Amino acid sequence: PLPTIARVFCVNVTKANLRVGPGADYEIGWQVNKYMPFVQVAISLSGDWYGVEDVDKTVLWIKKDLVTDKYRCTVVTTPDVNIRTGPGAHHPMSALGVADQYDSFKVEKSQRDWIKVRAEDNRSGWIRGDFLWTP
Repeated sequence: PLPTIARVFCVNVTKANLRVGPGADYEIGWQVNKYMPFVQVAISLSGDWYGVEDVDKTVLWIKKDLVTDKYRCTVVTTPDVNIRTGPGAHHPMSALGVADQYDSFKVEKSQRDWIKVRAEDNRSGWIRGDFLWTP
C-alpha cells in the first residue's frame, strides 16, 4: 500500500488554544496566532479534534473548527528575521520589519529560496525560506 500523506492545516482564527488532550476540558499547552501551520497526526474518536504536530515536533490537540487546509501557512524558526519588499537580501525592508521566532504567515508564493508571506493585518513581504517551516 502507498503511504498516506499527512494533512497540513493552518489556524484560521485570530487566536487558538492547543490542548494537551482532545477536548476543551484539557489543559492549554500553547496559544497560537492565525496562520500557524500544523501537520495532522491523529484525530479524536468524536472527529472534532485533531492531534497536530508543530514546528518543534510537539503534538497537541486543536478543535477542527479552528483550522483550514484551504491555503498554506508558514512559521518563522529563528529570532530576528528580516522581511523584505522583494525576493532577495538586496531589497529594502518591508513595512512588516523584522519577524520573531514563531510568527506565522499565510504563504502567497515562492521564488527561488524566498517565500512571499502575508500577515493577518494583510501586509506582505518576503522571507528567506530557510528561516521558515512550511509543512
